[in-house]
Amino acid sequence: MTQGKTTPLRQRQTELTRDLIFGALAAIVAEQGVHDFSVQDVADRAGVSHRTVYRHFPTREALLEALPEWLESRFEPAGGRTLPTSLDELPDLVVRNFRVFDAHADVIRALDALSHGANVLGPYRARRTAAFREVVAREVAYVLPPEDVSAVAGVLRLLASSRAWRQLTEEHGVPTEAAGHAVAWALRKLVDELEAGRGPARSEDP
Repeated sequence: MTQGKTTPLRQRQTELTRDLIFGALAAIVAEQGVHDFSVQDVADRAGVSHRTVYRHFPTREALLEALPEWLESRFEPAGGRTLPTSLDELPDLVVRNFRVFDAHADVIRALDALSHGANVLGPYRARRTAAFREVVAREVAYVLPPEDVSAVAGVLRLLASSRAWRQLTEEHGVPTEAAGHAVAWALRKLVDELEAGRGPARSEDP
């Protein structure tokens, strides 16, 4: 048997093993946070050996650092997408994403635990921030002074985030569907204002 014929199978086995490890880690992080677990805990929960985990991730820190991207990848097969490509798509994107967040609340809890307990979300957050800023700069920068581009992008990103979903549903008791449509409505109003040439720096005083 040639190496070429076995490579796809080995690749699939590698992916399955990584999924088992990440799934176990996500569950542990969501339940316990990021500090009080060991690689052996992850191995035991995943049903693999301690050595297998280290074969894929040389350190505990490397394992944690790889988790955010894996968690985000869980959304796309379910119809979610966290990075916008245009302002006009944001409202519908939020409605879909809120439904996905609700269906994968365990993923959101794991991301939330990471955001509060480990310094591993830097690249993940930077990519999201850059994507929102790029859309705002490309589509409505003519409306905004340079110092407002990042501020407006930050507001849009906050409204569209899993954090907004959690606050609305868990802290305020709003059903997911209603929360998604309310945020979509707010985003449409903001986008309409921007596309009409009205940014925060041009708003009239009340």
